[in-house]
Amino acid sequence: MNTPILNPKNYAKITGIAIAAVALLGIVLSLMGTSGNYGLFCDGAVTCTTETGAQGSFLGFDWTHNIVHVVLAAVALYVGFMATGNLVPLYAKVFGIVYAALGVFGFIVADLGILHLELGENLVHLVIGVWGVCAGFLYTTTTGTPTMAATPTTASKPPARK
Repeated sequence: MNTPILNPKNYAKITGIAIAAVALLGIVLSLMGTSGNYGLFCDGAVTCTTETGAQGSFLGFDWTHNIVHVVLAAVALYVGFMATGNLVPLYAKVFGIVYAALGVFGFIVADLGILHLELGENLVHLVIGVWGVCAGFLYTTTTGTPTMAATPTTASKPPARK
């Protein structure tokens, strides 16, 4: 398929910008929370800043996540805006598989030691993962030059008889 939404370069650009925005939001919110934890949509409240605020929310922000997001955003932005060749579809494939697996795994085990996965994150990981897999494996590029149907030319016509 050759659509702009499945273009691996577009995937890298959009996810890079989105992850950078999430990283920035996470850093700002973590600075506001206690012990670097901050959650959104917690137990009926819009925000929570308790010691385990990030863990009990729909979307949680902690310093581990923030650092991971900064690194992933840098990689995605590099691939989306500067990389060429096979690196671009490889990025979409690898990140798509990793994000999809992380999304599924997050529903099974929400606490990976230093990384905590909440419901909102699992859903976002699944969407980004499936999109990456589709962009990496389904997008096709056209190579070569288009050919036109052969048309007779005056040079190929036999000379007219008198």
